[in-house]
Amino acid sequence: MNLFKIKNSEILRYVNSSSNIVERKQTLPILANLLFIIENNTLTIKGFDQEIQIVCQLKIKSEQQTRFTVPAKKLNDILRNLPENSDVSFSLIDGKVILKCSNSQFTLLTIDANEFPQLLDEENQDSHTIKLEKLKIKNILQHVIFSMASQDIRFYLNGLLLKVEENNIFFVSTDGHRLSFYNVVDNENKQMFSVIIPRKAILEIYKNLDISETKFIEIKYSKKFISFTNANIEIKSKIIEGNFPDFTKVIPQENPIKIEIEREKLLKTLQRVSVLSNDKIRGIRLTFYDNKLIVVCSNQDRELAEETIDIKYSFESLEIGFNVNYLIDALSNINDEKIIISLRDQNSSMLIEKNDNQHFKYVVMPMRI
Repeated sequence: MNLFKIKNSEILRYVNSSSNIVERKQTLPILANLLFIIENNTLTIKGFDQEIQIVCQLKIKSEQQTRFTVPAKKLNDILRNLPENSDVSFSLIDGKVILKCSNSQFTLLTIDANEFPQLLDEENQDSHTIKLEKLKIKNILQHVIFSMASQDIRFYLNGLLLKVEENNIFFVSTDGHRLSFYNVVDNENKQMFSVIIPRKAILEIYKNLDISETKFIEIKYSKKFISFTNANIEIKSKIIEGNFPDFTKVIPQENPIKIEIEREKLLKTLQRVSVLSNDKIRGIRLTFYDNKLIVVCSNQDRELAEETIDIKYSFESLEIGFNVNYLIDALSNINDEKIIISLRDQNSSMLIEKNDNQHFKYVVMPMRI
């Protein structure tokens, strides 16, 4: 049964998106597959890993109405190795999927499509929906995703807090050592809810924003699930149940020492000096005094790196230590030419803000060097 023919470049990006969440080792063989649904000249591709579901839709020409599964990783690898602008035809014969492209042919086994699970659709009771511009969401996530914890026993840290309070929409992440905060003002929003979105879902949402074809992304939350949807891609995820830390108590409110500094200059200095940092603790010592910042790293072999940056600093001398990776992560994801560093003393957290944007805040805890 001939199913459809399509340009490889058109289908590959959606197969790739759906395959990203599929783990190579699965307890259920069906979860190593993608579900293809052909109906009314529309191809729907679904990927699922019991926590996250990605659904992609694209227009095709087909007289068939059918459902079948195909091995996700194998299909993705095949398409990636075919010429980008080539035509790929799909057929279904004796329970196997046949792909043809020029002089190449591939035969893939399928599993009964009825075995393919999916996230249960909830009734629309108690649901909340907001819309944000795609580019705005991408910019926000770039500023906060690097602070999410990974496999922390405090499960509520392994994700991103999305908190909506009428006109304010907060995106917050923390791993217990640092915290990223971004606030968006939306005067059209009048809703209130708070949800923790799993790390894996956030990373998939971030990656898929580049291939979405609409200006706005619809975010819908309903008790157990949250979804990010545009015209042709929906990413739906279970949420993390638990209480996220009160971020308002973490963000310093009155750090009297404020230093304006060139972001790129500081970033390059940290990257150079950190070459000789301790591999385990990655500590770096910052000394502020007399219009200078001295950056020092050393390691267990007694090797030492030091660099001095000219800054405007007229406060008392201050020496403080940090994990250099935490500083590099933040500075690498900020695009502004200058940043504002705020400090209180050698035992207090550092607050990093953008020079012309009060919506973003980054807090990092100090460490003993």
